[in-house]
Amino acid sequence: MDNNKSKTDSATERFWDRYIEFVQKQGVKGGACRWYIKRVKQYTQAYPDQKLLAHTPELVTRFLDDEGRNTKQKDWQFMQTETVDAIQKLFIMINAPCLDNVD
Repeated sequence: MDNNKSKTDSATERFWDRYIEFVQKQGVKGGACRWYIKRVKQYTQAYPDQKLLAHTPELVTRFLDDEGRNTKQKDWQFMQTETVDAIQKLFIMINAPCLDNVD
């Protein structure tokens, strides 16, 4: 069982390494990468039972609407954390089918 967990952990680490490399190539500075990862993790944790490639424009829109209504977060914080950009870059990186259909 530890072997499977180790493989999963390793795959997860490789995924985040790829994501960091991808967003940096897109012009995101090193310090901002951790915020991008945090926002993408929040997004993926909102839909833990769905594979990213199966996400729909409705799921993305629902998440962003909910985040935009978050009373613990000011509008400028929502924009400053670049939530939208972080999620968009995630879907570009994995070439998600829903990418072209999310406004």
